[in-house]
Amino acid sequence: MASDAEWSLGDHVEMGDGEVIEGFDRIPEIGNITFSLGQRTRVDVSSHDSTPPFRDNIATFLEDGTITLQGNYLPENAIQQALENARSDDDPTTFRVVFEQNEGDVVWQGKARVLSVQPTSAFEDARRFTANLATTGFWERVAGS
Repeated sequence: MASDAEWSLGDHVEMGDGEVIEGFDRIPEIGNITFSLGQRTRVDVSSHDSTPPFRDNIATFLEDGTITLQGNYLPENAIQQALENARSDDDPTTFRVVFEQNEGDVVWQGKARVLSVQPTSAFEDARRFTANLATTGFWERVAGS
């Protein structure tokens, strides 16, 4: 069966520098990106006036999403150090998640708080890290169809 799916090679995350005219730096050595824009839950608001046999449900406010990054840990890399420093700050940082496509990249941009950066060192393996981010507010698709 044919598929229009494209390889994820080249997909990456960029971190904003916080300047008035924001510049972005690609976070190096990222191998896996898990990206969720957030979700809504449903609340049952059924009453005696509801139309049987169905319940009346409404969607709640959109709850923040998550971004998980996994990759090779480079302790002396300035961009990875900036990611670690953002964990210490309580201010949201601007990020871009870039999905490279043959027809033009799809880019999502928004703010996120860095919740954790967890380096690991397994004997006989490359140093790795996992970073967990919590999206805050609205994320906008700034490029792509």
